[in-house]
Amino acid sequence: MDFSTMMNAANKNAKKASREVDRIQEEVNSEKNEARRQLEAEKRARLEIQRRKLEKEQELARKRKEREEEERRKVRISFIVSMEMRVVAKPK
Repeated sequence: MDFSTMMNAANKNAKKASREVDRIQEEVNSEKNEARRQLEAEKRARLEIQRRKLEKEQELARKRKEREEEERRKVRISFIVSMEMRVVAKPK
């Protein structure tokens, strides 16, 4: 086997090895991208759950505040009515 034949064989082997390395690198990149997409999807799901929980808490706080305001309004009305009744019932 002469030198040029050996060099050609070595060149072919190097090209084949390079293609194999490229294929493996593409496979690794594909797996990394899939893992990244999966993590992003899980993060979006967690954020959505947190958002819903926060919205629910805000809604409950809003309803509680509305109930408290309604109670205060009723108390004020009751007080005004009782004062008016005292004024009406008070003899002159």
